[in-house]
This record gives sequence, C-alpha cells and structure tokens, in this order.
Amino acid sequence: MRDIEDVMRDLVHVLNELDIKYVIVGGMAVNCWGNIRTTRDIDVIIDLKDVNSFVRKMEEKGFMVKMEEVKKAMEERSHFTIFDREYLFHIDVKGIYGKREIESIERRIGIEIDGMKIYVASPEDVIANKLLFGSEQDIRDAESIYVRQKGKIDTSYLEKRCMELGVHKEYKEMIERVKKYMGEI
Repeated sequence: MRDIEDVMRDLVHVLNELDIKYVIVGGMAVNCWGNIRTTRDIDVIIDLKDVNSFVRKMEEKGFMVKMEEVKKAMEERSHFTIFDREYLFHIDVKGIYGKREIESIERRIGIEIDGMKIYVASPEDVIANKLLFGSEQDIRDAESIYVRQKGKIDTSYLEKRCMELGVHKEYKEMIERVKKYMGEI
C-alpha cells in the first residue's frame, strides 16, 4: 500500500531527475522540524521552466496532472494540484512568484531520507509562514517547531522575517505562550 512518503519520494525523484529547484513546505516540513502530524498532501514550491517534461515525468510515476492547469497556474501566479492515481494523497504546487518564495528556496535545507536528498524549508521560514497563515493548526505547528528546534533557530532572521510578513506581534505572542508552557515564566 502506498503512503505519503512514497508520494514524496516519487515527487522528489522527478524534481531531482529534471534538475528542478524546489522546497518542501507545509505539513511535511513541520514533520521534519516540529511535532509529527498527519497530512494528506505535500506542499512544494518549484522553479518550473519545462512544464512538458515535468507533466510527462509525473504521469509516468502514476500521477494525474493536467498540462493546461499547470500552464494556467504558472501564468496566473497561483498553484495547481497533482493527484495520486491510487490513493487520496495530493501535491499542491506553487511557482516562485516573489520574494517569499525566493527566500524559501535560497534558505532551504537538504536532508537525507531513505538515501534520498530532500530540500525542506528552513525551520525559521516554516514558523514565519505558519504564523502568516494563522489557522489554529498553523499556530500549533509553529509552536512545535519553535520548541523542538530551540537553540538551533536563527532568531534574528526569524524576527526579521516575521516583521516583513507582518506577523511580528503573533511571533512575540507565540514566544510568550511557549515560555509559559515550558515553565519559563
């Protein structure tokens, strides 16, 4: 039976084979840096130049992806979804459209999973973006990363990033909650 890790391996294999710059974000990045949680999708930012090759390779791996949807998403600077043919997993793909995506790609961290190098958003970028999205789950994700990566986080970059994204207040509130949970105040 296929699981989300199999889907990610197939995605990363195609991206690496086609030499496409990418960064895994969202719930899968949270699983790398924070508390493990269930997710049914993989969120990825990619620097897609050759749509035809990408779509063909993904279809060869057993995914459903529509060429016209990919091209439209790239033109409109939005996202598109790739579906696994067998299970309910899917991949949400976004292009590089601005400073936030560029910085996430530049600051990505290569980790090895099952002998395969996978590029994941830095803990700081995941925290800042989770605070920006701001759902209850996003806030819990940001807190879990902050706690698990305590002492390893580049706090000056994180604070700067939160200022740029307009979530500095949320960042400070998160720190206070974490300190309270950990008995530091």
